[in-house]
Amino acid sequence: MRVIERGVIYSADPQSQQRVACYPELARLSDGRILCSFRVGEGKDGADETVRFARSDDEGQSWEFLPFIFDATLHGKRGSISAGRIVEAAPGELLMVSSWINRENPDLPISNPETAGLLELRLVRSHSFDGGDSWSALEEIPNVPFPQPEVSGPLITLSTPGHVLLPMENQKTFDDPNPIDEKCYAMLSFDGGKTWPEWAMVAHDFPHRKFWCIRVARLADESLACLSWTFDEKTQQDLPLHITTGSPDGKEWSTPFSTGIMGQVSYLFPQDANTLLMGTSHREAPAGIRLRQSFDGGKSWDGDGLLVFDAEDQAAKSGGDLGDYYQQMTNYTFGWSPMLRLEDGGVLLAHFAGAGETIGIHWIKIAVS
Repeated sequence: MRVIERGVIYSADPQSQQRVACYPELARLSDGRILCSFRVGEGKDGADETVRFARSDDEGQSWEFLPFIFDATLHGKRGSISAGRIVEAAPGELLMVSSWINRENPDLPISNPETAGLLELRLVRSHSFDGGDSWSALEEIPNVPFPQPEVSGPLITLSTPGHVLLPMENQKTFDDPNPIDEKCYAMLSFDGGKTWPEWAMVAHDFPHRKFWCIRVARLADESLACLSWTFDEKTQQDLPLHITTGSPDGKEWSTPFSTGIMGQVSYLFPQDANTLLMGTSHREAPAGIRLRQSFDGGKSWDGDGLLVFDAEDQAAKSGGDLGDYYQQMTNYTFGWSPMLRLEDGGVLLAHFAGAGETIGIHWIKIAVS
């Protein structure tokens, strides 16, 4: 593997109220264009955060920043929306799902430092029929199986047309002093995201291990693989990333196994029938984003892999009390690694990075053989 080229999707203006961008996702459209969603705001996890879009019609070489802005009011309440998970659910029909956050009191932090509980969360969706130029009004998704629903990872389409999987996890309410019984689960839609009648548990090991920020990939044989940032509840330290495998319909999942690789939010990407890529954000020294290959379904990986983004000057500690750890996450200035296959066989990877009061969205083109 080698890095071919780098560029910028969204350049943060230090004078702008949207000078902090993070949490990119990528979607290939049926007309060949590429859409990138990301969160922007005056600060990270601020009350004004929203989702914006950029689009490329030349395989990620250049990007057009789209003017559309969501109205984040829901049921008459002021709110914000977190990362926008996007997928083309059917040709010409884009689906976005996000977590809506109650911001009626804009002075409250998103996470209570005393309890590690979060502000009120709701699950919302929107549709676009013009390649992301405009989007329908935010609409709450009802009948979520657990309270405080947080979108955990990108949407993926399954092998049956119209079937979509949404990775989820639950949080606890802002003032709840009890330990969180966090569950990672998949919500399932059979009509392109209009309704979500079923769900399946993906990973749950309370009170021993905490699985979070799950990323699901559809493999060449149509089965699923889910990568999870993993946390030891007793020692309050990160564990190696874990993988669990799922049936093609997303309804059955195996017991998670360790990859042996340390990291936080990380992504899986099936390069071909025999090769699985893992893009890993690692915040402790040596800090950076690395790309690794596996040829046995994720059971072993190629050592240190390829360093695609060096962030040694931004190394930080990880783990500790959950309330403190959530604050550390707010302070992270780089990360994420969603990937997309390019027409020439290469891989496009998106990430956020910055320093001081500005964070932008960047792309990296990688040759994989």
